[in-house]
Amino acid sequence: REREKPLISDGDFRSKECIELLQMCDIVCTNPPFSLFREYLPLLVKHNKKFLVLGNYSAATYSIIRPMFSDRKVWIGASPRSMDFYLPNGKMKTVNAVWYTNLAHSYQPSGIPLEAVYNELQNPKYDNYDAIEVSSVKDIPRDYEGLMGVPITFMDKFNPRQFEIVDYLHSPFIEGSEKFKRFIIKAKPGFIPPKPPSKTVVEKRKRKAGLRKQHLMNLYAKQDGKCANPKCPHNEYQEYFHPDFMDLDHIVPVSKGGSDELDNLQLLCRKCNNKKSDKTVQGNSDI
Repeated sequence: REREKPLISDGDFRSKECIELLQMCDIVCTNPPFSLFREYLPLLVKHNKKFLVLGNYSAATYSIIRPMFSDRKVWIGASPRSMDFYLPNGKMKTVNAVWYTNLAHSYQPSGIPLEAVYNELQNPKYDNYDAIEVSSVKDIPRDYEGLMGVPITFMDKFNPRQFEIVDYLHSPFIEGSEKFKRFIIKAKPGFIPPKPPSKTVVEKRKRKAGLRKQHLMNLYAKQDGKCANPKCPHNEYQEYFHPDFMDLDHIVPVSKGGSDELDNLQLLCRKCNNKKSDKTVQGNSDI
């Protein structure tokens, strides 16, 4: 095993020494300085590296970063959107941060189901840009072919086969009133968006979300932040899961007569939950 060697330079990622180390890497996983993110991410792309790096959510709006999303050189990883960081003084700070990556994962967006239609009153034009306002991603009209301004949260669901990111508007105005910052997008012809979930599925999701909100912290404390599957490989090498990456699971599925009572609920990591499906598994059983 090669011994650790101190760096000769100051450790700046732009230094010749650090670039040489970068070229030796297969995958880069780090928390770079957010203030230098404009320089750091393009450096990884330039050297054709696989990466998983933390960055402020707003970094997706940077002019040098936006084209990387369109070119599928980077996308949002599986992220809880806000993360807690400990400061040198011991205090905790919540930051609107996400993972930026070019590694494939099961939560990559397949496209946005489009149900809304263009409405001149709900989708007025901006005073200072030839595009219409869309206040929510779920309200993107399926029948509008021109430019649209959408919230920054659009990046969570962005699929470059469905939409083109044309621009970024810092200060959109409607009838003299300033609105929130917007991505300017345009629908691409020929893309067939995924079908919206059925009413039954929507109701099921709402019900499960209510149960999760009610019981999450009790179950999380009971399981010490671990996946309920004792054979989950992740339990062996990580101290705990972030609650946002754990799924509420019915031990005995509702489809097989299981109840919503606390003693029939458990938290599983997403991989184990997907593997379990509608099987009845608890305790030491192998999912």
